[in-house]
Amino acid sequence: MRAIALFVLVSASVSLPPQGGKANVPATSSHPQFEVASIRPNRSLSPPHAGFRPNAFEAVNATVRQLMMLAYGGEPQSVVDEIVGGPAWLDTERFDVFARGAIADPTGTQAQGRAMLQSLLEDRFSLRVRRLRQERPVYRLVLAPGGRPARGLRQAPLDCGTRADTRPKGTPGIMYCGIDRAPGRSTGRSMPMRLLAQTLSALVGRNVVDETRLPGEWDWDLEWSPAPTEPAARGTAAEPSPSDGPSIFAAVREQLGLRMESGRAPLDVLVIDAIDRLSPN
Repeated sequence: MRAIALFVLVSASVSLPPQGGKANVPATSSHPQFEVASIRPNRSLSPPHAGFRPNAFEAVNATVRQLMMLAYGGEPQSVVDEIVGGPAWLDTERFDVFARGAIADPTGTQAQGRAMLQSLLEDRFSLRVRRLRQERPVYRLVLAPGGRPARGLRQAPLDCGTRADTRPKGTPGIMYCGIDRAPGRSTGRSMPMRLLAQTLSALVGRNVVDETRLPGEWDWDLEWSPAPTEPAARGTAAEPSPSDGPSIFAAVREQLGLRMESGRAPLDVLVIDAIDRLSPN
């Protein structure tokens, strides 16, 4: 399995590229379509991010596999745990994506936006996929002996759904919802445990399944000694990171009070049957 980096969904408004970068999206898919979309190669070291917004989608410095995880893997009724197959460039070539309208219900769920992103990938990359249910190797994320989270894992004082701050009045600190990662570091704020499991999946190269039974949203701070092959999610290889710290497995145990145990589990798998390089249009 190739590791899938997790994107933080951001909330800023989308600025579409100049007129020359726009392209009308032909109706070649059964899914709803974006009205306007642009996909351009990105060869910079800019930090990657992606997100859906009312009537728009933006991604910066994203691989096709990461875009596929956003398009096919985000809704409970159509979860994708792993993407199988495809050429090596799915994980090495990066793109900027700017797309907008018309999402009929911009205040509702992201399901329609994901379907429109599927259409865009199917059109521009001639992508053809199918879904399977397969038993695959996993790590089970469970509480370590003692049965309690450690100092680096705390119940979140902010409910991202309601933006309600449950900290005692006058408590200092910046509140936000999201995940930030640099080589050897991961910080989560007001995130459910399943997103911690997804973050760890990208680091260990295998799906991590949340079996902690910890409800609600959590904050975490995690530091480890990164492997030489660990992707630099924040951009530059020169960014400082710990070099003499624990392994990711030891850090999860010592800092979060959790453990990753080897096992097997049935997963929803997306198989790539066909894909071409970007169509220039």
